Amino acid sequence: MSHLNQQVAKQQGIALIAVLWVVAALGIMVVGMIHVVKGETRLAAQLQRTTLDSGIADAAIRLALQQTLLANKKEFKTIEVTTVQVFDRTIQVEFIPLNGLINLNHAPIALLADAFQYAAGLPKEQATALAQAIDLERQKRNAKGEAAKMHSPEDLLRIPGIDYDLAALVMPLFTTDLEDTQRVNPLAAPLAVLTVLAQGNAALAQQVFQTRIERGDTTDTTQLSGNHLQISSTGQIAVRATLSSGDNMAVVRVWRLALSGDSHGLPWRVLGQDPPFQISTSSTPP
Repeated sequence: MSHLNQQVAKQQGIALIAVLWVVAALGIMVVGMIHVVKGETRLAAQLQRTTLDSGIADAAIRLALQQTLLANKKEFKTIEVTTVQVFDRTIQVEFIPLNGLINLNHAPIALLADAFQYAAGLPKEQATALAQAIDLERQKRNAKGEAAKMHSPEDLLRIPGIDYDLAALVMPLFTTDLEDTQRVNPLAAPLAVLTVLAQGNAALAQQVFQTRIERGDTTDTTQLSGNHLQISSTGQIAVRATLSSGDNMAVVRVWRLALSGDSHGLPWRVLGQDPPFQISTSSTPP
């Protein structure tokens, strides 16, 4: 073979290798694009399903509220559960008195300190210092000379010494939707708040929590911190709808409402609505 033919053959071989590399690269790009498209399709389908389920959950909340008001029930002392049917789907709806949470604007400093000590695991001195800082913040005056108060548990982030991680631990324990309530109703408190009321005794809190499921308002709460307890009814409630969405998951929707007080002629006043979120159907609601 002549030198010229050898050069041509070599160039053809290099060209073939280049073509193969390009084909391989295009193949990888196509596979990647297919993977991205499939992922986007799954995400869009999931978003569509969540949006639909959220709308059904909202409808379930309205139906359950209508049934409650028809029964002339405007206050709750314990957590009550019912089910409603919407489009042949069964939705569980819970009525949760908000006085089972710690009132961020009116709870005494000692109760605030207990929340940081037993829910976030802070030393007593640090927990007390944060509680005192919260008390100073909520006593600040606005332009009208009134106590400015806090408008949501997220306002804890305004307090020096409270970062996002710490706030995430304690925010679920608090509410700003109550008026002047200073104590906590243990018959409506979530497990985390019961642990605070039990001075960090998780076993006692779990015992009260389980007994409450079985016995309701006859539950013995005398072993909890009596200084911070007040069993009473309230018209400020959270209504929580849980709708199974398949794949061992459920969509949860929560409205916070006032059934009593000034509602400007409406059957209820919406205090706030949480964005829908998903939980495992095998988990225990918080």
